[in-house]
Amino acid sequence: MNGVALKSHSHRSALLFAFAYLVAAIGALLLTKGSSGIAAIWPPSGIMLAGVLLLRGDARTTLYLGAFIASMVANAIIGTSLWASIAFSVANIAEAATARALILNFKQSSRDIASARNIITTGAAACVAAVLSALIASVLTSEFESGFLISWASTVFFGMITITPAILFIAIDIMEHERSLVSIVSTTSLIVLSGAVAFWQTDVPLLWLPIAAAGFATYRLGLTGAAVSLLALAITGAVHSSAGLGVSGLDNSVVGTTLFLQIYLAGVLLALLPLAALLSKYQSIMADLVFARQSADLQATEARRLAETDALTGVANRGKIIECLRAEIVHAKATGRDLSILMMDVDHFKSVNDRFGHAKGDLALMAVANEGRALAGRSGHFGRIGGEEFLLVLPGIGIDQAAEIADEMRFGVRHLDWVGHAMDPITLSIGVAQHAGMQDDASLLGEADGRLYAAKRAGRNQICISDPPLIPLRRLS
Repeated sequence: MNGVALKSHSHRSALLFAFAYLVAAIGALLLTKGSSGIAAIWPPSGIMLAGVLLLRGDARTTLYLGAFIASMVANAIIGTSLWASIAFSVANIAEAATARALILNFKQSSRDIASARNIITTGAAACVAAVLSALIASVLTSEFESGFLISWASTVFFGMITITPAILFIAIDIMEHERSLVSIVSTTSLIVLSGAVAFWQTDVPLLWLPIAAAGFATYRLGLTGAAVSLLALAITGAVHSSAGLGVSGLDNSVVGTTLFLQIYLAGVLLALLPLAALLSKYQSIMADLVFARQSADLQATEARRLAETDALTGVANRGKIIECLRAEIVHAKATGRDLSILMMDVDHFKSVNDRFGHAKGDLALMAVANEGRALAGRSGHFGRIGGEEFLLVLPGIGIDQAAEIADEMRFGVRHLDWVGHAMDPITLSIGVAQHAGMQDDASLLGEADGRLYAAKRAGRNQICISDPPLIPLRRLS
């Protein structure tokens, strides 16, 4: 189902590209067509190349067919003959296929083109494709004048290098960098406005104004800003030139004006590329640094977790649980809050390993760890001291409540489903101690450990909460 949905979406994208091709072709021909029948700039070439780079398989074939039909329709609307329409359409399809093949031969993808270092190779591919397209159109229409060839190749070339990067950069910016479409549109509007002011009149030399605006756009949006600026200036300049406005160029002819516009756009491109390349490099370095920092933090966190965790049971290891105990002792001394600990040991653990195997012994330790972790909750700390010994630290708990928790621990482990694991029931002996006065961790642990072994000497499977013989051992049910 997902594959079908994606394929359908790709075909819709192909039709959208074909429709954009049709609109751009009609607009370019109606607004900027010269006496030779060639537009001053040919945006459909850039739209087509962006589409064939982004789409795959059958969707790309759909775009080729749709663009061919769109080209035929656009040429028919302005009165181009049927054979010339076919020739021009074939040349346009050939240029897109050629440019795509060359870009892929350079081992670039639609993602790779969106980087400063690959713009040169992309430009080279566009140049070769434009020349080939001009030759095809020339041969099929028997139009061999140099003016026709130069005009065709230059308009196709500038269409590709202005439109294609803009589409790809915007797509990547929105999808990957989550850049707001509003910021792109507002920046583009600024470029169009500055271009209109510069091209609308000739009294004041303001051709520097669009370049300044383009520099600002590049600073804000990086490569996307550079591509959008070039696109906006190309369209704005072509429209104004076709209306007889703006700088007339080398002479007052349409060819001269068109040539000047193309030279101007080339100058803008060369001016923006170094800035865009530096910004792209800076952004790449910053992204790498952020990624490296995040990776280092994750590795440090994982290393710290491994250093503090018992590998078998997943609870705190000896170093970590002792660290927690010391911290709680400091807090208890400072606040006077109660603090109790439970030192526990699995009874006859060597016998468990000998009779049932080490795998079952490990299972017993993990079961004890799970019970202790659950009893510790959010405020307590539970860890493995070593071997079959565990420690439960209970901040805010007095000796009587700690005894109840100890009995709950002993009872819970004793009544786990050991029979289901083909084992005899596992029992615990537990020593309970409460922190008093200025007692340190070693003294408190020693007190709990002594009571633990007192419980073992008394027969195991019980707890001890005081030092014998002052208070007798207690067996809680």
